[in-house]
Amino acid sequence: MFKSSEVDKMLRTAYLLRELGDGVAMSDNESDVAIEIVRRRDGSVVVFPALAA
Repeated sequence: MFKSSEVDKMLRTAYLLRELGDGVAMSDNESDVAIEIVRRRDGSVVVFPALAA
């Protein structure tokens, strides 16, 4: 179960990640992009840079 504030924060993060994906320059040989996300015990979230898969 999540608090409504936690859900709001996760949704904002999802929108920011989508915007990040829109800004990634892709070549003619498009590949997948992997974004690593870690949620720490204190509730903070760390997003690592996107890597071409």
